[in-house]
Amino acid sequence: MTTSIPSPGQAMSDVDSQITCEAAIELPVRELVDAIIQAGWQPMVVYAAMKVVAERQGNAYTEDPDPRRSRAGPSTIPSFAGSLLIGVLL
Repeated sequence: MTTSIPSPGQAMSDVDSQITCEAAIELPVRELVDAIIQAGWQPMVVYAAMKVVAERQGNAYTEDPDPRRSRAGPSTIPSFAGSLLIGVLL
């Protein structure tokens, strides 16, 4: 899984930025899901787990919007990304 994710092509305030982001992450997310399923996990378990993880990471980002500046900082994603990921997975 070495798919690169492109930077946004428009301002983040653009109404289509979520759609553009969904398109940008669709292939990497699909590759990740496929790899997890190929490792033996049931698809519905994978989707449920990814929803929880995305929500958790969104909450962590809300608490620390710049994890690069924190000492502990695991990589996180913005809170709206949980809904993005859920939309992609459903």
